[in-house]
Amino acid sequence: MSFSLQPLSIVPTVLLSTAMYACAPQDVIATQLNLDLPAGLFARIDGGVPTPLPATLEVPPGQHAILLSTVCGEFSATVNVPERQSTSVTAEAFEGFGVASLHVRARDPQGKVLSPTLTLRRIVYGEPDTFEPWIVPPAADTGIVLVPACRLRLFVDPGTDDLGGFMEDLDLEHGERVARALALAPGPDMVRIHGGTFRASVAPPVRNDRGREIDGMKYEKVTLETFDIDRTEVTTEQFHRCRDAGACPILNPDRPVATAVTEFSDLVKRTTCTIEFIDKGMWDYDSKVFPGREKDAVNCLAHWEAERYCKWVGKRLPSAAEWEFAAKSRHDDNAWPWGNVAPGCDRFYPTSYDCYAPGKSPAPKASAACQFPKGNTEQGLCDMVANVTEYIQVSGKPPHGAPQQTNRGAGFIADPDENELLATTYQIGLRRVDTVGGFRCARSATRKGEQ
Repeated sequence: MSFSLQPLSIVPTVLLSTAMYACAPQDVIATQLNLDLPAGLFARIDGGVPTPLPATLEVPPGQHAILLSTVCGEFSATVNVPERQSTSVTAEAFEGFGVASLHVRARDPQGKVLSPTLTLRRIVYGEPDTFEPWIVPPAADTGIVLVPACRLRLFVDPGTDDLGGFMEDLDLEHGERVARALALAPGPDMVRIHGGTFRASVAPPVRNDRGREIDGMKYEKVTLETFDIDRTEVTTEQFHRCRDAGACPILNPDRPVATAVTEFSDLVKRTTCTIEFIDKGMWDYDSKVFPGREKDAVNCLAHWEAERYCKWVGKRLPSAAEWEFAAKSRHDDNAWPWGNVAPGCDRFYPTSYDCYAPGKSPAPKASAACQFPKGNTEQGLCDMVANVTEYIQVSGKPPHGAPQQTNRGAGFIADPDENELLATTYQIGLRRVDTVGGFRCARSATRKGEQ
């Protein structure tokens, strides 16, 4: 888990008292102002220092201006405090401010209850991510915490590298109640993609022998339930943990199918693959992660190996429709994950000579995840059309009757001027095993006991 979040920077708190109001007559009796507002927020009274909430303050009677600072922005209210009375201020006093309740329960794969850190960050789709995160204060015995209501991105951080976290975009309204029961799993953080209907590509364009398109992309309306998908492609060290556990063998014990050790030359395996294969003789192999490639997206895999890993962590490969819906940021008309602005060198790891000084273009290879935030989807998914191509579920049947297998995404061979390869609808016919072949996992969001 690697969100690298920091709490809001707030100056030290000083409780308000009548001493702050030097201009008030000395014989004025201070009265109580009860700020009955969610914990973790701050308020300024008459331009004073930030005060943590909730709070009970002594103030002179009269009119007071309150500025409320929240993850959703700042909100103001004017309150008239009568002499010798206690006055309460609630969320309703602030125009445009609302409060929702949030209840998150998280468990590990063995069912152990976790105490994750919850963080909320305001998001505005289409604008730079410049808002400060807010660490949600610990919940009471009920597990329910009150939070500001607006469009927020929820981060659930288990606090350990053994488990991935969880992200979800919430459009909270005043009075809304949100509950999530989550099973956090090993591997990348997962992002919740809310279901919907969209125009999915179901068949790639047909081309003649000269490469000219003679029949365009076929589409159909598809409705999807809510699902979770890995925020990043599975890394080499994450995949190799499955191999170390014995759940992801180098050779498939069930049937003789291709793997990197049977398909690639020693030169390709040394220079392109992120995993080093060690030939022990008599079809006995060992493997280890090449030093320095631990955080790179794993590659040189076969489809069955991706399936094995996803099953090991309690997930599955995404369907073609799920992958495309997520890659399009849940929109019908997104040509690329970030929208319809043409690809550039700042949106993915390019190998194009146009992106580097002469002679400085790097050799094509898998790289570390999330190096180019401008290439992310609205929901925060990284590298959906570059880095490695991604295996999806086998579905459909072509004329010869065998299962139809395809990869999605262009992988590390793409250049910014290859718009078609970088498109969210681009599909590659699956080879038995591929140097650019990687993957990310998914799961349904409505499993028993989860929300």
